Amino acid sequence: MFAFDPMKIPTIASENRGRKAAELLIKEHLKDHGKYSETIGMILWGFETLKTGGNTISMILELLGLCLTRKYGLWVKKFEIIPLKSLEGLESTW
Repeated sequence: MFAFDPMKIPTIASENRGRKAAELLIKEHLKDHGKYSETIGMILWGFETLKTGGNTISMILELLGLCLTRKYGLWVKKFEIIPLKSLEGLESTW
């Protein structure tokens, strides 16, 4: 038994939400502490993944510097590494 098809997670909409959540997390920490966080802990729940379509998974991928590419359709997903130059200027990738 399963509750969702893992091939459909994360959804395109949740990728956008996860990307924005990662951006806000980094910006808030930078504003509050004046430096980037050295570590981040995330909790991944199956029910949350089902409910949101994978927001947390998308956020984790973004924080790792990875993005999904759907060049070959919704079912075939491949990771692309976000270039470090793009990550240095946060707004340029989001």
